Amino acid sequence: IDLDNDYIEMCGSIDAQGCFDFERGPMDVSIAGFGLDDAYFRLSCSGLEAQGTLQTPIGDISASGLISVETDYSITYELSGTTQMGCFAGFCLADANVSLNNNGLIFEGSLMLPSPVGGCVDLSGQIFGIDSYDLSGSGNLTLAGFSMSNVSATLSNGTFYVEGDLSLPPASNTVRVEGEIESNGSFSLEGYGTINLFGIGISGDFILTSAGVEVKNASVSLANKTMANATLKIYTSGRVTGNGAFTWAGQSINGDFSISSSGSASLSGSYAVNGSFGGFSVDGSTSFSLDSSKAVKVSFSGKVEKRFTVSLKKPWGGKITKSKTISITVDSVNTDSSGRVRVSFPYWCPKLTDWGKTCSKKITLDIM
Repeated sequence: IDLDNDYIEMCGSIDAQGCFDFERGPMDVSIAGFGLDDAYFRLSCSGLEAQGTLQTPIGDISASGLISVETDYSITYELSGTTQMGCFAGFCLADANVSLNNNGLIFEGSLMLPSPVGGCVDLSGQIFGIDSYDLSGSGNLTLAGFSMSNVSATLSNGTFYVEGDLSLPPASNTVRVEGEIESNGSFSLEGYGTINLFGIGISGDFILTSAGVEVKNASVSLANKTMANATLKIYTSGRVTGNGAFTWAGQSINGDFSISSSGSASLSGSYAVNGSFGGFSVDGSTSFSLDSSKAVKVSFSGKVEKRFTVSLKKPWGGKITKSKTISITVDSVNTDSSGRVRVSFPYWCPKLTDWGKTCSKKITLDIM
């Protein structure tokens, strides 16, 4: 019998009824390019049985099965075995079922994932050689404390590639991510998605590494504003921190942003205000924060001053001219969405009867 140019000479007997029984072994042969060491062969009316140690890319495996010779003298074979552990390309398969047939060397087993990756992925497929294989399967994973479901995985020629639904707190949020997991446990998976955290929408590029989940080029939808080009970090507890920019009264404002695991949100940012506005000299800053509805609110604090010159005609002739600089300190006065602040400012009363006194009125300063 010719197996990969290894000829098996067998000895045995044939009885009067035509039944026969031939045996040979041990010997080393090659089947479909894979070695079968210490092989024993038995040829009987049931066919040609073979057993031995099958040499595979994940180690030597005890295998047995049948070899058949068809009417056209072609050979078909089906040998199978199991192994508790088999490794190649830095990855290990546990409880693997191995079969060698005319389609090649077929593996089925559970991939043991390197720490800190957790979970289980069952793979199956064909191995052509130590550096040539193609396995695929599915399962669930845990990476950096985040769970992934509906995972599709492939292990091919040294690359373990996965794609699945990344669960983010609250549990209803998922983002489809994909990428490679290295045999040393490092990984980088990415995907674009949109989630909702306690009424705040976050869209962007989600990146999962051993350091956790980062969102880049993110858009954060608050109640009345949208932060753009934000960079965020999401923790397994549900807490979110980061920074980004938004527009207020035509000005780009950079702010630090956070959401607690309980859902409370905060924003901090500032914009310096220095100059002359409507004849008033202003030196201060605006501070940005969030109200209870997660809307951006702005307050102004600083100094507002104006120099007054008053000229009054005397009833008996001539005039009186006086100049005076009046300033006030403003503490946390809200501005509107157009960047205007309205404050009560003291004036020199322009009546002779009120000479030297001060009056006041509301003024509006377009400080942004």
